[in-house]
Amino acid sequence: MQLTAVPRVDRPRAVEVRDLGDHPRPDVADLRSASIGSRFPRIAPQKNDEDYTKRILDNTPDKRILTQRVDHMPVSATVPSPLKFPGYVPGENNRFTCHKDILAYYQPLR
Repeated sequence: MQLTAVPRVDRPRAVEVRDLGDHPRPDVADLRSASIGSRFPRIAPQKNDEDYTKRILDNTPDKRILTQRVDHMPVSATVPSPLKFPGYVPGENNRFTCHKDILAYYQPLR
């Protein structure tokens, strides 16, 4: 077996820091006052479907697995609640929803 020399890799050079001159570094308070919310209109918080949300919380044995994205169901004027379509929360009381029924729920939402 013949050994070949491994080429030497130079270390990366240090990044050059430029002088900002008269531009001081922004203070944390300045960054807080220039928040994104001040440049865009505020949107009213969305209401939750209280019955669906209660069922989610009641049927989750380990609350540690709930996140802010799955611990509630927002109310929508255009999207029907799953309680109105299959009539139950998927997974509630060990009830599962067939794939064809899930597709039937999502199809009109396209």
